[in-house]
Amino acid sequence: MIVNVFNRVSAALFAVLLLSWTLPQAAQAQYPCGNGPGPGEVVVGQTGGGAGHAPILLCQYVGGGESGDNPNESPFRAPTKHYEPQKAGFMAAAYHIDTSSVWMSAGHKTMEAAKQRALAGCKAGTGAECYVADTLSEFGLIYVAEDAMGLLWIKAMTTLDDTTQKNATASRTVVDWNPSIELCSRNAFGCKFLGYTQTGRMPLNDNPDAQYVSDSFPNGPLTWNRWALVARPEKTPIAAWQNKSWLSSGQQKSAAARAELLARCQADGGVPCAIIAFAANGVLVQFVDAQGKVGWTSAVPNAAKPKRKTKKSLVSDDTSVAARIARACPSAAAPCRVVATYDAGTSRLDVVADVP
Repeated sequence: MIVNVFNRVSAALFAVLLLSWTLPQAAQAQYPCGNGPGPGEVVVGQTGGGAGHAPILLCQYVGGGESGDNPNESPFRAPTKHYEPQKAGFMAAAYHIDTSSVWMSAGHKTMEAAKQRALAGCKAGTGAECYVADTLSEFGLIYVAEDAMGLLWIKAMTTLDDTTQKNATASRTVVDWNPSIELCSRNAFGCKFLGYTQTGRMPLNDNPDAQYVSDSFPNGPLTWNRWALVARPEKTPIAAWQNKSWLSSGQQKSAAARAELLARCQADGGVPCAIIAFAANGVLVQFVDAQGKVGWTSAVPNAAKPKRKTKKSLVSDDTSVAARIARACPSAAAPCRVVATYDAGTSRLDVVADVP
């Protein structure tokens, strides 16, 4: 039994990219109305609040209803504070898998402009091609979470409406619901919330020549991930290379490391190979269960001890080797024991026996 972690996480990342192309392409004419709807306005939702800020009602102008037209209107009604109607600008977030950074750009008049701005910022910072993680075309937030290995999980969420609020459970309030933590916890371990960026705003009838762009790009040197990867033949290799795995570590460029490892594995075994496990900035752990089957998983031995569940984290994993082995070990084949650990920071390209 081989734990195929790398492919599962890759699939999750590609799913995030795919979702970014299916979002609505028209910004909504919504605007804050903190004192409630005024004449000719209706409430269409509210912001999510959080970080010490209360939710704010969002209104949309539907016309009519001038103040004083209704004979039953109370003369003591507090005057509605005037808000200039606004619409959401388009927003995009870009990333490069080899860094622990994200590039966000908001307040654009087209989605393509938002994507290109974020991608250009990312490429300028990394010197390499980047990818769009998620986008927004309505009022909302793009959330960022980080797992124990330092990998980012980025997810957008539009303004919460009444239905979303009613569906919030007692154990997970609207404020606590964090899509980046949800995404991270389904695919990684040791997740924590880093922050969010709001959609840019512009007047409903904006000046075509005016610019409302706001960038949120990393400052200073980037933090680069170091990778450890394990590959296995997809079919039975020639006899001399059976019951073996190929291991690469210490490289900062994951694409180059992956290509080199797969090429070496195929050259040795004579059949195509696939990545079956990976670690970034942590360790790869080889283990064997009570039935003699070998598996691999990742761990971060020196991570801080797990904290209690808070609004900033829905995950309280123990990231140690022992805890990760306990989670990866099949219950029917327990107990599992550690065979070896390989840290991601040490440069190597080795062949490892499955059963020592």
